[in-house]
Amino acid sequence: MRRLRYDLVGLVMAALSLWLGGCVYAARPITAPVTATPPATATATPFAPVTNTPFPPTMTPSNTPAATATPLASPTPSPTATSRPPARPRYDFTAVLDFWARTLTVDERIVYPNASPSALDRLVLNVEPAQWPNVFHLESVTLDGQPVRGTLNGTRWVLPLPQPLRPGQSLVLEIHYRLVLPYRTGSRIFGMDARQTNLVDWYPFVVPYDPKQGWLWQKPWPFGDHLVYPSADYDIVLTLKHAAAGTRIAASAPPDANGHYRLRAARTFVFSLSPYFQTATAKAGDITITSYYFPDLAAGGKALPTYASQAVATYTQVYGALPRRHLAIVATDAPDGMEYSGLVFLSANFYRTYNQALVSNLVSLGVHELSHQWWYDQVGNDQALHPWMDEALAVYSEWLFYQRNYPADVRLWWGFRVNYFQPQGYINRSIYDYPSFRPYVNATYLQGARFMEALRRRIGDQAFFAFLRDYYTQMQGRIATPQDFFRILDTHTTKSYQDIVARYFAP
Repeated sequence: MRRLRYDLVGLVMAALSLWLGGCVYAARPITAPVTATPPATATATPFAPVTNTPFPPTMTPSNTPAATATPLASPTPSPTATSRPPARPRYDFTAVLDFWARTLTVDERIVYPNASPSALDRLVLNVEPAQWPNVFHLESVTLDGQPVRGTLNGTRWVLPLPQPLRPGQSLVLEIHYRLVLPYRTGSRIFGMDARQTNLVDWYPFVVPYDPKQGWLWQKPWPFGDHLVYPSADYDIVLTLKHAAAGTRIAASAPPDANGHYRLRAARTFVFSLSPYFQTATAKAGDITITSYYFPDLAAGGKALPTYASQAVATYTQVYGALPRRHLAIVATDAPDGMEYSGLVFLSANFYRTYNQALVSNLVSLGVHELSHQWWYDQVGNDQALHPWMDEALAVYSEWLFYQRNYPADVRLWWGFRVNYFQPQGYINRSIYDYPSFRPYVNATYLQGARFMEALRRRIGDQAFFAFLRDYYTQMQGRIATPQDFFRILDTHTTKSYQDIVARYFAP
């Protein structure tokens, strides 16, 4: 997910050669088949200049097995039987996107089952577009066909229920609204600009309910991710008005033969549209990975699917199968990467600075965001209170990608992504505990990767990877907690790791 601001500097190649004692650091050839579309006829809007970050001066090696690119294979079955995930809400949309008017008109229907053991006297929804003035315009809302009134305070929308919703019961909530899409800024993916429209977190959704914690609504914060998503099923009909000729749509899932965008057991559904998109594709088993990029970003856009297919193959083998057939990687004018179900965004700056080097922002952050299809989309968590639970695993997934596919570059990766920043801090803080971005990333992401590596070394590869597979299997479709993480871990090792926990976790 994820708000990371790093850029590789091409001019350090000579210095790197000296540091490596005369070894030549050259990009490895792209060998996997990639299919690219012909250039678009439109001319893309120029990008702003990029600011580079100095090259990391220190490296810390880790045990690296002799490895080659990992083929897509069936993962080792988890030894632990699990109960079925709770019933999922269903979201149906009929939406009209008018490019001239900059509006998205939406009829939304939510079938919400109470999967908790408690009777509910209200629903709490998150309305992310309400963060910005004059964007969200509510027209009507009904509950089981009857008008209902609620209180919208910021992005928190509370709807009292006329009678308690008992465990196992369902209700139908229908919401009609219009979004006036804001012009995109450098720090916000949502909205429109001259060449791209991004619909992310564009609809109200019922936040998860936990019997012990209540409604898992978290307030927005200047950095990090505050939303807690339920696993839900989606069915969307999107109509375009006044779209430019040749407009292409990147989505969490492609439309079916009837024009419906459908996705099951997903945290979100997002779209990105542009008449300037070019595409390149690769496959990892049954999963098709499509790279959407702009003409001025073609070098990175064409190379990315190969690395993405290797990452998906690696994560499938290590963690377990992903119940998806399509994944999209989309370039956008934003400072960072960001993950959503079935689709991830990468900063255009990553493409601009790509020079065919393996250890680069485009490759490292690309495989990072893809790993969130496992650690976020399939295994959810409270990203505001426990961000380490997906981010530490995502950074460590980068390490596994390099270790399994490009073992000669793992020392370089540790320096480039972790050690250069000299990270400090406990990993189990919330996003609200940090006054600025850099200390948050250093502790949550980078110290988190160090914690995972220390844990792996302590308990051994066999127990470590059996734990990850079991954790993925047991928590798929759920909201995992730190207690779940350590409970499942303890079933796979008898070795003590409390000193490691004391080093990386606040008391």
